[in-house]
Amino acid sequence: MKATPVCSGNVGKWEVMIKSRELKALTVKERRKRLRQLVPHLPEMRKPGFFDDYPRFQETSSVAAALDRLNFRQLHMIERNRALLEGKRVLDIASHDSRFSFAALKAGAAHVTGIEARESLVGSGVDNLKHYGIAPDRYDMRVGDVFEEISNVENIDTVMCVGFLYHTARHYELFAAISKLGAKNLIIDSRVLTDEAPLIRLKFEGTRKEGRIWDKDRNRALSSTPSASALQMLMTEFGYEVEILGLTVQPPLSTHKYATRERVTMTGRR
Repeated sequence: MKATPVCSGNVGKWEVMIKSRELKALTVKERRKRLRQLVPHLPEMRKPGFFDDYPRFQETSSVAAALDRLNFRQLHMIERNRALLEGKRVLDIASHDSRFSFAALKAGAAHVTGIEARESLVGSGVDNLKHYGIAPDRYDMRVGDVFEEISNVENIDTVMCVGFLYHTARHYELFAAISKLGAKNLIIDSRVLTDEAPLIRLKFEGTRKEGRIWDKDRNRALSSTPSASALQMLMTEFGYEVEILGLTVQPPLSTHKYATRERVTMTGRR
């Protein structure tokens, strides 16, 4: 199992140099200074970024839609993984308003299937794809519970699961379903516990807001947050060689959890 650190330091250690709650107590200027201290060797992100040319994605959802955040995540998760996307048939789990389905298609994906539980977001996502000229035969955006709908998906080369794994308590079930698809490649992005041990911390989460766990019948549902090493173990269990992607540019304030190691991007290949 191959792994590389999120920042400089020992691969196996997930100690946080400064917690997010500490950053919140600082002024904006102080936060920027502290983040630069975490990754002093990295250049600033170039401007303009990918999503500057596609402003609808800042309008169709209020969840994590800050422009610098969208641009950083496109660069970190999509652009760096073109080899896992170009010419591939992709499944986007929890596709939201199709922001990263769109980015994957622009990176050369042959086709993207998206699964999203909230019908309004699927509608917005399809409108976005149409507005930006993506041919209808290159995508299939579906409304449904991922654990029910994934069994109806076929011929997938790469699975993107970004921003979902801390909104479920069913990690093993999900990775088993992904494995059953026969997908050779994974792109995983998740908030994580900073514990070095392979842990999953359970929690209850509200269900009614965008960007939260989905349950049509209840106002809250059992959810959880995994540690990075727990995700590594789950991916390894199903035969994937894991790589944790280190940062290549300084993350903007809206994405500071990547610098504090409270969020991680991984790839899996088999």
